[in-house]
Amino acid sequence: MATIQHILAATDLSAPARHAADRAASLARSVGATLDLVHVAQEPPLEWLARLVDGLPDDLPRRWLADAEAALHALAAALERRHGVATRAHLASGT
Repeated sequence: MATIQHILAATDLSAPARHAADRAASLARSVGATLDLVHVAQEPPLEWLARLVDGLPDDLPRRWLADAEAALHALAAALERRHGVATRAHLASGT
C-alpha cells in the first residue's frame, strides 16, 4: 500500500473551506504527510466596479491579490500551529 506523503486542499477562504482545510491538516498529521493549500483568486470585474465607484486606485488588482495571499498564508500558519503539520500555501489568479 502506498504511503500518503502530500495532501492538497483547495480553499476559497470561506468558513466552510477553512473547516475543510482544518480537516485536511488533521488528516495530514495523522498520516505524517505535508499539507499544500491552494487558492485561486479571481480578479474583480474592474470595469463594472469602475462604473460604480469613481477614482479606483490603479493598484487595486495588486492589492486584491495581496489580500488573498495574506489570508491564505494566515490560514496556513494557523493550521501549522494547531496541527503541527508542515503547510505550504500556493496562490494563483484566474477563473
